[in-house]
Amino acid sequence: MEEIAEQSYDLMEAYMIAQEKANQKLQEAGETKEQAVKKFASNHKVNLIEQKDGLWQKMEIIGKVTDYYNPIYLIFFKASKQESYLTEAIDKKNINGIEQNKNALLKYSEEGLVALDTMKGFQSDKSLVIACKKTLEFFKLEAGSKLNVVSDHFIKAEEFDKLKKTVNSKSSKEEINTYNKAVNDINKSSKDFNLTIQSLNDRRSEVFTNWNSSVDQFFDTHMPYAAG
Repeated sequence: MEEIAEQSYDLMEAYMIAQEKANQKLQEAGETKEQAVKKFASNHKVNLIEQKDGLWQKMEIIGKVTDYYNPIYLIFFKASKQESYLTEAIDKKNINGIEQNKNALLKYSEEGLVALDTMKGFQSDKSLVIACKKTLEFFKLEAGSKLNVVSDHFIKAEEFDKLKKTVNSKSSKEEINTYNKAVNDINKSSKDFNLTIQSLNDRRSEVFTNWNSSVDQFFDTHMPYAAG
């Protein structure tokens, strides 16, 4: 799963690099156009009013905005993709998958938080960094103590199912007492599991909503728009 997550990250990174190169080509085209106009004016003694073309000026701003956004998004994407594999393992009650994916999620979250600590704001706007940090802090919490409750529950559920198959009308009093104790234990474990899953779902919804809102607000604030 970790390898799949890395491949997904690599593909997303490659896509963003291609996007950045396309933006760079557009900017270079704008600069070439500007140089050609200046050369024409010089050759024909035309007095130019120094003013950048509105379209290319906007393209330059768009390039700066996306260049700032992309590295932060890649940090978010890498961890969130890994978290989706973790939730899939939980849905399938795959204990080995849970352990593998939560370790990878913890690793990506910690690496991402270290990287975010070195990032400055865009024109003093640190909203994206803050929103990404909150998301990774949730992932780190999820991959830590919270997942112990989930893994423990699935292990207890497996043991209980095995025990349940051994109990019948001929079972001894000691075996019945062991079974009754196991019933109480699994009931408590189920309650703790349900509360933990609900808590994680609620918090996940909050941090993803906050991230999406922060991204929308960031682009609304810094992206140039055509008047009209």
